[in-house]
Amino acid sequence: MVITMGNCELNEELAKMIAEFLLEIPDDVWRGLFDELPEFQKMPEGFKNWPFGKQAVVLMMGALNDYWVRSEVHWGRFYRKIQELLPMQPDNVDDFLSLYPATDPRRFRRAQNFLKLAKELWEKSPEYFKENLEDIWDKLADTMGQCREDKTITLAMKDLVILLMKMENDDSVMFQIKLPVLVDKRIMNLTINLAKIFGKCDEKEVGKYRVQKFWDTVLKKLNDLREERGKSPLTMIHLDTLLWSMEKQLFEGFKDKISHENQRQQTPNNRHR
Repeated sequence: MVITMGNCELNEELAKMIAEFLLEIPDDVWRGLFDELPEFQKMPEGFKNWPFGKQAVVLMMGALNDYWVRSEVHWGRFYRKIQELLPMQPDNVDDFLSLYPATDPRRFRRAQNFLKLAKELWEKSPEYFKENLEDIWDKLADTMGQCREDKTITLAMKDLVILLMKMENDDSVMFQIKLPVLVDKRIMNLTINLAKIFGKCDEKEVGKYRVQKFWDTVLKKLNDLREERGKSPLTMIHLDTLLWSMEKQLFEGFKDKISHENQRQQTPNNRHR
């Protein structure tokens, strides 16, 4: 089977080799990935004491305006504003519009658009969020006038699920919703560069949905291999976070593995089998 990406072909052989490489990553590395994300690493300690609904709404608001995806600059500025609000812990979600002043009209408008759903979620419990993740995803996309798979919508939902997982100390919440890989410039470039290892790739022909389909295939193969070793499955939230966190190291590792495999197949003993 070949997954065609315009003039790029990402085949199952490549997906299998990537999955085999990822299989060797220790489980404690997978578990520790989320703490390295800037939206969680930079989170003020006082903010963590707020009721869950307030934390979730504010974190989602920050994600919806993180255009560069997990930008340390964005989250640093965002949480500095949060620090100013910490002593008062606002009871009214409208107070958070002050996070985006008139000098930042685009983000201010997006925060305004989010307000209706934010008010609905403001006082909700972790149990409510866990039971209604799909509905929240639909409402979020509709409220923001975007597609469910758009990067800021996907980021907001992933951050919500990670927050739930950390708050409840329950990994199972990540299996309650099937989110796609978050296709930003970093993931797009990684996928294109992997395709180029195997041949030509016209970058203009590579689209978001084809990239998502390829990484879905990688994840399925990885989980099949993990099951054979008696390991628990992973979600796209795990894989997406790994790709974002270790893009360069992973590409070099993939490239070395493929180069080694090619050399092995070209040895006389292997050629005449």
